[in-house]
Amino acid sequence: FYTPKYITKYIVENTVGKLCEEKRKELDMVDEEYAKGRKNRKKDTIKTLDEKLTNYRNWLLSLTILDPACGSGAFLNQALDFLITEHRKIDDLRAQIFGSGLVFSDITTDILEKNIYGVDLNEESVEIAKLSLWLRTAQKGRKLNKLNNNIKCGNSLIDDPEVAGEKAFNWQQEFPDIFQEKEKKAWHITTATHNSRYSQRMFDNHVVLGEPEWFDAEDEIIITQTVRDIVIADRLNVVEYNICGDHMHILLVCEEEELPKIVGKLKSISAKERNRKRGYTSEAIGTAATRGHAPLTVAGSAPSSVPGSTPSSAAVAPLPE
Repeated sequence: FYTPKYITKYIVENTVGKLCEEKRKELDMVDEEYAKGRKNRKKDTIKTLDEKLTNYRNWLLSLTILDPACGSGAFLNQALDFLITEHRKIDDLRAQIFGSGLVFSDITTDILEKNIYGVDLNEESVEIAKLSLWLRTAQKGRKLNKLNNNIKCGNSLIDDPEVAGEKAFNWQQEFPDIFQEKEKKAWHITTATHNSRYSQRMFDNHVVLGEPEWFDAEDEIIITQTVRDIVIADRLNVVEYNICGDHMHILLVCEEEELPKIVGKLKSISAKERNRKRGYTSEAIGTAATRGHAPLTVAGSAPSSVPGSTPSSAAVAPLPE
């Protein structure tokens, strides 16, 4: 059986495509900003736009796309097409901001070796998948890609040799680079309510604080229940949690790259739930500001807070009693 192209295209666009769209939004990549070119623009602006492209390319190369029943590679070929197109878009945007000719990066080899993985029970299908991927990218003078480490034969559902025999497939052993456990750290996260803190930037711009938000007992119950539900649903490793009148503390263990997404979800959903259940408008609590989320330096303890430290490098204060 061969999956029709329109189906694989739809799947890729609604999986890999959605991920890429979210990442571009996170990096604040706006095509119109690149279309303006470099004429009459500050060097810092050009540098920032270029850094966004570099960050996006590095992120693309960190993606892991797997088809656990890859067959002859229809889905993987479509994913390869999509990623090549994304990298060409980066080249196009970079050419626009620097006013240079369009030069496509020879990124195909990196995509095949770093992004594309497949498993299938049928040995012939595996060989066809490897061949089809290679033929799509074969060029005169280009070194052949060794896809044996990326496209493998085995039973992707069973790792017990007594059940699956020689086709038993142990994911950790077959793809050790992908399944290597990343380092986790303990993070002390502190968020503050709207208007409850005064930053240096606000002082510099002569901003006058409005009435600060203050949690009452009912607010604390709502937010605590909401955080609890998120922790259970997402299986977060939260060691301690404490909510005070105008801020809350969370001691969380996770990978560093997971931190921004987790913090954003905890803040936004708890604020929305509190506003909804109390009948407030969305402006009532505002967007909680992360005062700092630095890793704990010593297990079980944390250094004292440093007055005037910035959110990105704020030291960790002990959890309140």
